[in-house]
Amino acid sequence: MSATAVRLPRPARSLPTGWATGTGRLTAFALRRDRITLPVTAAVLLAMVAITYVSLQSAYGTEADRAALAATVGVNTAFLALLGPLVGTSLAAVTAWRIGLFMMVVLAVVVALAVVRHTRKEEENGRLEPVRAARVGALAPLLAGLSVGVVTTAATSIGIVAIFLAAGAGGTALLVGAQYAGLGLATTGLAGLAAQIATTARAATSTTVALVVAGYAVRGVADVESGLSWAAWTTPVGWVQRIDPFGTASAGPFWACLGLGLVLSGAAVVLSLGRDLGAGLVAPRPGPAGTTGLGSPWALLTRLHGPGIGTWVASAGSYTLLVGLILPSAGELVGTSPQLAAALEALGGSGGISALMVSMVSGFVGIAAGAWTVTTGAALVREETSGRLAQVLAGPVARGRSLGAMAALMAVGAAVIPVSAGLMLGLGHLASGGTGASTLTDPLGAGLVQVPAVLVVAGLVLALYGWAPRWVPLGWALIAWTFVVGMLGTLLDLPSWVVGLSPYDHVPVVPGQTATPGPLVALVAIAVVLGVVGLVGLRRRDLIG
Repeated sequence: MSATAVRLPRPARSLPTGWATGTGRLTAFALRRDRITLPVTAAVLLAMVAITYVSLQSAYGTEADRAALAATVGVNTAFLALLGPLVGTSLAAVTAWRIGLFMMVVLAVVVALAVVRHTRKEEENGRLEPVRAARVGALAPLLAGLSVGVVTTAATSIGIVAIFLAAGAGGTALLVGAQYAGLGLATTGLAGLAAQIATTARAATSTTVALVVAGYAVRGVADVESGLSWAAWTTPVGWVQRIDPFGTASAGPFWACLGLGLVLSGAAVVLSLGRDLGAGLVAPRPGPAGTTGLGSPWALLTRLHGPGIGTWVASAGSYTLLVGLILPSAGELVGTSPQLAAALEALGGSGGISALMVSMVSGFVGIAAGAWTVTTGAALVREETSGRLAQVLAGPVARGRSLGAMAALMAVGAAVIPVSAGLMLGLGHLASGGTGASTLTDPLGAGLVQVPAVLVVAGLVLALYGWAPRWVPLGWALIAWTFVVGMLGTLLDLPSWVVGLSPYDHVPVVPGQTATPGPLVALVAIAVVLGVVGLVGLRRRDLIG
């Protein structure tokens, strides 16, 4: 009997799937999703720097003017805490001092939002699970999110270098760009790590932004108190300031930021490989098995979004407390600089620089409160797209009642954030030597008049949510426009009706002007009408998700 050799088919060889497989495609997809958001944001940041340069060229066109600025404002305690020391008297140096640190922090916040949005937020919403089920490596989503942060940082930093090259800064422009790049890269790693530690996108974002803002505050204290100058080296914000392009011109702090970003990214990689999908190093505490405290839409929304209001209140309050503590030193500038006193009169600062700073800071907090309403609106959209809103409405809850609870929550946040910030500003001023009842009442009034404008932003968000939830992010366009108009409206010589599109343009400058009820009542009425428009839209459309 002869044996016949039978050739069996060879088993199919599967392609090796590495940990980083698919990173390129996921990065390209993430950048495509942000093809409008990130370029517009970067363009706004660059435009702010460029327009600041032009405005300073008009206000301080001569070397003598800039030298006088450095001798007065540049060494004042208030401005040291807010902007850092002014080194150099060139127009490029003054521009970098006037807006540099602030724009670096804004870039860091943008990078943090982008990294968390493409990592933990995708995981929290359940979209990462089907992606991971395909031929995608375990690290690909994290690496894609980090890549978005790097691309955003690089694009903005290159634009900054181009602006300062055009301003005649020469090779120093590279060091100015290195400041932005250093903080952006360090924040990229920090956000990636926070996305692995926290279980929710909100917690990851809040943690990262809070650490960046805290670093800015620590850097301010280090600049004011010579005995605490070492504290600047405890935060990347202080590191990038120590690059000092127009002074010592040291690139060492940039490499320290890059190294920190790599270390934090490496830690994020280790944690990502060692945890389950959807889990985090810090797990949220489970609620009770049964409760009677969630028997209404208001109670549910308060439970979900109440901690977020607390975070914004704490952040704004910390900032205004710092401003209040340094407010007395700001008033000393008027007597030493007739040029600054004339500028204050042109700006309507009849109450002096302290009153002007109170109104300006309160305006910034009002814009921040408007930004909170936009983020809350986006969270409401996620509740609907995830199907959780449909479960609520399946019970004895009408759509109008649900939207009413949303409107009430936004109204509470719109009032609590600016008013509490005004209170902290007044307390800081009292603690640093302020006297008289106006020390506390003026900041409270300045915060209170911001509420109607914030309510208009909330009303717009509700109107967009009611008719077209996917258009809720357009609220950010109003916030950006308000910010640009508030800082640069006079310089750009825009028509009054264009400037008037911002609800904050109709807020009286308090203190310094008499607040009349007419514009404030009109703003509240507009907010109510927009809320009703949103209610009509929500009742007419189908739920999405």
